[in-house]
Amino acid sequence: MGKMTDEARENMAMGQKAMRAIDAYLTYTSTKPRGRPMDRAELELKAKDETNLAHKVILIAKIHEALRREDAALKEQEWEDEFVKYAPWFSEQHGITYAVWREMAVPAAVLAKAGITG
Repeated sequence: MGKMTDEARENMAMGQKAMRAIDAYLTYTSTKPRGRPMDRAELELKAKDETNLAHKVILIAKIHEALRREDAALKEQEWEDEFVKYAPWFSEQHGITYAVWREMAVPAAVLAKAGITG
């Protein structure tokens, strides 16, 4: 590798200075407040509106979760019946033992219905 020329050194120094300047400017402009200035009352009102919106979003999410749980409860028996029907065959095909099913949180009563014993 050859010696670095003075011109190459100047270009490298210029590039470093340029990067620092650009980084400083972009950092400043990304954190600089935008829009018109707001007084304390406006800021408090905006915060209250945002808090109310957050509470509404949380409430809607809770409603959806309750509906999902209700739907799941209605389908749980169907899912259990299908598991009981196919689990013995699946267990045999894949070498899955009673202990593995229990580790996967399958209730002992459901395994008993499926004829899978420990």
